[in-house]
Amino acid sequence: IIPSGMVAAKAGRAGRAARAGTRAGRIVRLVRLTRLMRLTKLVRLGRIYAAISDEVTVHERSSRERSSTDSQSRPDSNRSAGSNTRQTLRGGVRRTSSMINLTERLKSQGQYNDQGKATVAASMVEMTISKVIVGILLMLFVMTLMEELKINNSDENSLKQLYTVSSMDLLSPENITTMVEEYFTQQPLCIYLMMQGKVYKDEWSSYEHQRPAELSYLFLPIDPPDHIDVSSPGKFDAQVEAWYDAKDSENNVANVNTLTTSFVIGLLLGWMAMFHRNAAGFARRIALPLQQIGDDMSKVSRLEFMDEEQITSNMLEIQYIQQAFYKMKNAINSFSKYVPREIVLNMTLHKKMAKLGVRPRQISIFFSDIAGFTTICEELAPNEILMMLSEYFTAMSKVIIETEGILLEFIGDAILAIWNAPYDVSNHAVACISATLRMQTELKGLREKWKEKGYPPIHIRCGVHTDSVFVGNLGAPDRMKYGVMGDGVNLASRLEELNKRYGTKNLISDKTFSCPLVTDRFQLRHVDRVVVKGRSKSTDLYEVCGFAEENLGEKIEKFNEIYSEAMKLYFDREFSDAFDKFEEANKIKLGVENEGGSGEEEDDVSCLLLQKRCIQYMDEPPDADWDGASVLTSK
Repeated sequence: IIPSGMVAAKAGRAGRAARAGTRAGRIVRLVRLTRLMRLTKLVRLGRIYAAISDEVTVHERSSRERSSTDSQSRPDSNRSAGSNTRQTLRGGVRRTSSMINLTERLKSQGQYNDQGKATVAASMVEMTISKVIVGILLMLFVMTLMEELKINNSDENSLKQLYTVSSMDLLSPENITTMVEEYFTQQPLCIYLMMQGKVYKDEWSSYEHQRPAELSYLFLPIDPPDHIDVSSPGKFDAQVEAWYDAKDSENNVANVNTLTTSFVIGLLLGWMAMFHRNAAGFARRIALPLQQIGDDMSKVSRLEFMDEEQITSNMLEIQYIQQAFYKMKNAINSFSKYVPREIVLNMTLHKKMAKLGVRPRQISIFFSDIAGFTTICEELAPNEILMMLSEYFTAMSKVIIETEGILLEFIGDAILAIWNAPYDVSNHAVACISATLRMQTELKGLREKWKEKGYPPIHIRCGVHTDSVFVGNLGAPDRMKYGVMGDGVNLASRLEELNKRYGTKNLISDKTFSCPLVTDRFQLRHVDRVVVKGRSKSTDLYEVCGFAEENLGEKIEKFNEIYSEAMKLYFDREFSDAFDKFEEANKIKLGVENEGGSGEEEDDVSCLLLQKRCIQYMDEPPDADWDGASVLTSK
């Protein structure tokens, strides 16, 4: 009744439907997984939007309540439109501020970022989750393809249909035999088939030596027992007993399993290599900017501010750290320009905090001032004065720093600097005097430059004194400066002012004169001995003429020699002879002692001053305890 072709076709369709059902099930699972990922992302975005909406709604409600309260508290119904405008603006500001605060809070939780900048948490999620999901999808897809390689040699559905048709007694034995032969054609690996007591095929003898795992079997309508004796077929009480050569099938299954295992292992190794590369790149994205910040911090701790190309990062946390650090760097850089750099560096290196306190220390103190600065200011425009002073202070500061000095402050056009504090400077008096002479040389070059711009010539007067004074942090606990105080500081300032009295440029005190190597390194002239106002002790004044190896010229050397002889006569109370020597020295300075003198030099102010004093003492001799000092009554 039922053609054998239709039965076979139906059996084939059933097998394909079963296999297609398996693939369809896996595809459905893949689609569901993809939809679940999309749904999770939508839910997350919905939560963020809801949080922002709730926050804004709360602030708007609070704003309306405050506006209502303000309306009830003000009985005046004729409020101006400006008041309403201000309330609206305040409400808008509050809403904007609330959204900004919420945004910042979401950023800190790694849930939100702007301008495409990812947080560290978002970067890690992007690096791991997306690749894991892609890997799982790839593995499921490949496993679906691997399933196609499996061969179904024992088609249970086809055999069941054949058994059902043969048991209906509707077909002739010839038709059943034909259907069985078609079944053998479809199942060439069948080596034994017994159906309803009749053996249709028996090739057992050719396969009896195969391993049990290389044979497969099928029993109808009963289930096979747990333990089967494969020594020979036909031992089971079954209507249908079929045996198959499963050697090739098992080999195919083994190959598929090997390929599957190899694929999984390769996928895992690929994941490991990819994660390693991504982790290394991720680490570099974090480490390189942080390493640069660490190096810059080390440089900032040494007050080294160099402009270097910044390593950019798209991670918000790194950008926040970079921005905060560079703001701090700029602040410290600006701060270091207001205070002596060496002072801050000394505290930083020794891990000290600034606090009030001074201590006595032997230092060399330097004061300088621009001669006639008031007149210069009257001749120049303010911007020209600023430019000129900037160049002047830059050149002088460089000399002070190069000689290991500390520039404490600019006092108008004056400069205050010290040597041997806060750290030790060997032969600090020599270093201080050297800086004085170098400043005069630098200024000479600046005068040539300024002359081309039409600026008036600038000369400075310098005073140097070495003494034990108080050095440290002065002021109030919340506002202090590193400075010096004591009688020695006042005397250094007086020495700078006394240059005007003697017509000199560089004066040092007797304490500086007596410091080691001073007389060996410099050419000095003993100018006078005075008691400055406010002091009771006398101070010998010396002019620094130049370095010891410097050639000052025969005239200056002769002048210094004669002047020294005059001072000796002066201290010995030989005022008449001293007067003549001062006169001789002045003539040398004028350049008219010899007939070849040019006569372009001016009178030496110190010679004239000492001559005048000699005349005074010749008329009224000083007291018997006079030590040669002149008491000054003015600063």
